[in-house]
Amino acid sequence: MKELEIAIIEIKEVHYFNGFNDEVLKEIGEDSIKLSMGMNLVPKKEMDELGIELNVKFDHNSNEVCSIKTLTRFKFFNIEGSENKIKFNKESVYLSDKLAEELLQTAIGGTRGMFAYKMASLSTDFIIPLFDLGEFIKNKNDEKEGK
Repeated sequence: MKELEIAIIEIKEVHYFNGFNDEVLKEIGEDSIKLSMGMNLVPKKEMDELGIELNVKFDHNSNEVCSIKTLTRFKFFNIEGSENKIKFNKESVYLSDKLAEELLQTAIGGTRGMFAYKMASLSTDFIIPLFDLGEFIKNKNDEKEGK
């Protein structure tokens, strides 16, 4: 049996907004800015592809000051026999925790790089932080199981 293979087809910026500048940063301060992140899976069963839309937003007093939305698309090969890792249904997709973690790390890493490039001209250390997605996924599974 062949191993599941994955190729990154595309990593692209879908949307970017930047209301930051050095003056705004001095006025509001870096400590008062909150980060939120969301994601959406976009499966294309007929093509054995999966897209991960990642939305990252920085807010100050509930006002958006910066955001980036990216799309990372993956193509899967040798899916047969890999149902325990990935399984495409009609309009959804099942991912094992390990595979979900790897795909999310890749999508977040690409977004982190794009964001760092965009923010390089400012005199700030704004970054998308590192996340322990393995722990996050474990906690989400524990919540589902009522632990």
